[in-house]
Amino acid sequence: MENIETAPSLEKIKNYDAVILIKPSGIQRKTINLILNLCIRRNILPTNYSKIKLTEEDVEELYPEEIDKDFFPGMVEHLTSDYNYAIGFSGNPDDIRKIKTEIIPKWPLGIRGIFANSKNPSENLIRNIAHSPTIEETQNQISTFERFFDKSKDTKETLCSGKKFIFTCGLSESGKSTFCKYLDSKGIQRVKIRKIFELLAKEDNIPIEELDRWVKEREKEDPFVLWENFLEKLVEYSNEIGKDNLVLDTLWGGGLGFFVHMYKGCHLVHIDANREKRVGFQSGRENISTEEADSLLLERDRKKIKSGVEHLFSICDSTITNNSTLEEFQTKIDDYIAKLTK
Repeated sequence: MENIETAPSLEKIKNYDAVILIKPSGIQRKTINLILNLCIRRNILPTNYSKIKLTEEDVEELYPEEIDKDFFPGMVEHLTSDYNYAIGFSGNPDDIRKIKTEIIPKWPLGIRGIFANSKNPSENLIRNIAHSPTIEETQNQISTFERFFDKSKDTKETLCSGKKFIFTCGLSESGKSTFCKYLDSKGIQRVKIRKIFELLAKEDNIPIEELDRWVKEREKEDPFVLWENFLEKLVEYSNEIGKDNLVLDTLWGGGLGFFVHMYKGCHLVHIDANREKRVGFQSGRENISTEEADSLLLERDRKKIKSGVEHLFSICDSTITNNSTLEEFQTKIDDYIAKLTK
């Protein structure tokens, strides 16, 4: 029998190799989710974030070489005018360097060029969406970034205190629903991620048929606010039904999985099965031939992969393989429950 693979415990609060600072202009132009997705597609994965108000001293620490420049007072005025987001990322050095060369290079290239002010080009030196120091600069400014991230550390450690929220992910027909249903039978209630978003939308009087549009609009406006609301609602729902342990079915791509993984009490589980096994599941479920099942699965996999779900697999706390019998899969799930609850 194959064992459960458990990832090394990640340092959820301090694990990062690069930082992007999204400025007030970037927040106002609704670029947060765009920047996150551009990074994730390049395997530059978000590991931390904090919403912060900067002081003049903070700006001086971030831009030591610009202090004597004529435009520096304007930079201070802009960066201290409203909230900024500091987002930490992890990745290998070659991928991390793409932040500076492809995503946030000097204006007029990259995202700064896309959102440039064509009517007043001089403003693009200041209100230029985002800032990202080089790998070397990040290391030199590490105490500054630690201070930024410490501002949200308590929330990440206490929001889900006393809870165990298990978020599942995997390719189609890998056994995610079987995993969730089995946990449900063991007292860890199964909850659809969509249900929590439905509860949030209901508070805004959004009809169910408009839920997907509403979520996309909220993610575009400020994904962190939406995802914070999601976790708060999940905690509220957990308290209402009197269940501290829940299994969430199912994560796709995008930033939600990375976001919840930053919070203590949230666990990501990758359910993995080889293609032969998944084709068999698809064939049996739909009562179709192996060839038809393979074709159908190929299309479903394309959609999943396009969503970016494969990037989540590398940060999962556990991977449970499902390539043998149902009984062996259930035995692995029992082992997982024992490790989780001990």
